[in-house]
Amino acid sequence: MYVNDMPPPSHHVHFALYADDTAITATSRNPALLVSYLESYHNDLQRRLSEFTIAINASKSTAIIFVRAGRPFIQPRAVTIFGETIEWIETTRYLGVTLDTRLTWSRHIDQVRKTASQRFGMLSPLLNRKSGLFVRNGVLLYEQLIRPIMDYACPVWRSAANTHVRRLPVLKSKCLRLATGALWYVSNRHTHEDLGLPLFADNIRALTESFDSNLSDVGNPLIRHFGR
Repeated sequence: MYVNDMPPPSHHVHFALYADDTAITATSRNPALLVSYLESYHNDLQRRLSEFTIAINASKSTAIIFVRAGRPFIQPRAVTIFGETIEWIETTRYLGVTLDTRLTWSRHIDQVRKTASQRFGMLSPLLNRKSGLFVRNGVLLYEQLIRPIMDYACPVWRSAANTHVRRLPVLKSKCLRLATGALWYVSNRHTHEDLGLPLFADNIRALTESFDSNLSDVGNPLIRHFGR
């Protein structure tokens, strides 16, 4: 009741709320105007929060500017809320996705690959050919415990360059080759075909197409226009 009664966003400002995570975004070619737009909304937000005695931990808040490739980056003055300064940073994590200033998604894919590799290391005693586990069960472990980490939020980072995305199918192939005990001369494509699994790129494409097909019925305008 409290958190869903936030003041409506003003001009050039969007407000996104998910559980207790809040994102306030502003759009402008002028970095100085970005700060003015954000602080204008912050003033309305502070009045509403004070009215309902809701506290914000400014130390857990971050500010980041997204700049198109080729444009110079000009860092404006810091944003403040309740008298506390929110410093500008180069990367931030929101809803499990790592965002960088250029939106290359390289940092996010690095983090995903690191997390998936750790999970792969934990499961390797069960996946290797000496464990006695049936191949289908080993593949099931991959599908349920490793693949969801790698394709999480793929409709968001679908625009990442192939040089970044390429690191994820390499890890996937390692998992499947370990689970099946495939010999060196068996190609990764044949391994996928024998197991009836789509290639990583095909799986990402299917997930994003399914996501886009449902956007027209979503009430949130930020998400509804995302497929464009």
